[in-house]
Amino acid sequence: MKIKAQITSFIIIGMILLLIISSLVYLTGISKSQINTEQQLDNQDTNPISTFMQSCLQQVSEKSFMQWGLQSGYFNMPEKKLENQPIALYLFDNTTYFPEKDFIKNQLELSIDSNLDNCLNDFQQFREQGFDIEAEELRTVAVIFGNQLNVRLSHKILAKKDSSATEIKDIIIQLPYDFNNIYAILQAINAEQMKNPNAVPIGFLAMHSEQNSFNYNLIYQDNDIVIYSLLFEDKESKQQLLFNFAAKYNWDELK
Repeated sequence: MKIKAQITSFIIIGMILLLIISSLVYLTGISKSQINTEQQLDNQDTNPISTFMQSCLQQVSEKSFMQWGLQSGYFNMPEKKLENQPIALYLFDNTTYFPEKDFIKNQLELSIDSNLDNCLNDFQQFREQGFDIEAEELRTVAVIFGNQLNVRLSHKILAKKDSSATEIKDIIIQLPYDFNNIYAILQAINAEQMKNPNAVPIGFLAMHSEQNSFNYNLIYQDNDIVIYSLLFEDKESKQQLLFNFAAKYNWDELK
């Protein structure tokens, strides 16, 4: 059983590293060649600019959400985190550092904002085709409606070419994840943890994962640290989200 647990831990660690590397490569490598904007534009057609923006927003939001999950719901990592991995400590010295919902929603927005500019590339491909584009500062807002997570790109863009001018306003896309449900599950685990801050709530995790259809794995590290990896899957799209967080226990007190 010990060998099996070790093999499982190695597999999960490998998955985490692979997802982190692939997300970072994607987020730093998004370019105009990845967005289907190769169609020729005539003097009266600025719709491809809006389509291009929507494609960028969709792709960047999905990848940012993946990175957000890997990093415990953070874009800017907190002080209480693992030394060598971008995973936050939700428990440290018997004290909870579980983040508020609005805070981690804002962290997602920051992640999308930081990567969107790279994808849009200041609309350079359209400027090269003769467009004069005036754009206000772009800002994304994550909007939660029940079990839906939408991302709205708030902006005002004026695109001109020859005698044609078009104003492009807000764009909204939907992500295939239930933000409220994910947060509620994390919140329940944290509440159960704080009933006994020095014990891993294995029984509760087993029951809660069965009731809420998610998988989990525990990775035990040195210094009484445990990494929690929760795997969520959207029922319709089958897209998966791996959410990590860690806990620092004081098991030396029990020796």
